[in-house]
Amino acid sequence: MRHPTRTRRLSIAAMGSFVAFVVVASAGLRSLWTADEWSVGTGRAIGLNDGRIFLAHGSHSLVHGPPHLSAPSSSYPFATVLGFSFRHIKIALRRTTPEAFVYVVPVWFPLVLLLIAPMRWLISRPAKAPAFPVFAKQP
Repeated sequence: MRHPTRTRRLSIAAMGSFVAFVVVASAGLRSLWTADEWSVGTGRAIGLNDGRIFLAHGSHSLVHGPPHLSAPSSSYPFATVLGFSFRHIKIALRRTTPEAFVYVVPVWFPLVLLLIAPMRWLISRPAKAPAFPVFAKQP
């Protein structure tokens, strides 16, 4: 069986991925106590609450107005599959119908993706290791 080697690029990618893992894990843990919401341009927002990431895109008045992105889960009665969900919100007003699309992603999903490079680094052998370690050792 051919083992992958541990190159400098893989080591840098693994360290960067591990640092990002720690940052995302701490933000996910903080979201259990505090809800955060950030505006990202006109009609776009990102929220973090209850270990879930909320992404919204739509009308500016609806995304940043009263149903907040990071509202508790009881206010979002839509179906979820492993924590992933989607909701299309429409509010009928007199002249306009503002709408927004809300995507919900659990924090565990990016955490699993961020662990790929460190795990790949752990199972690989050092770059300067002998190709055939059994034959390299001589009595």
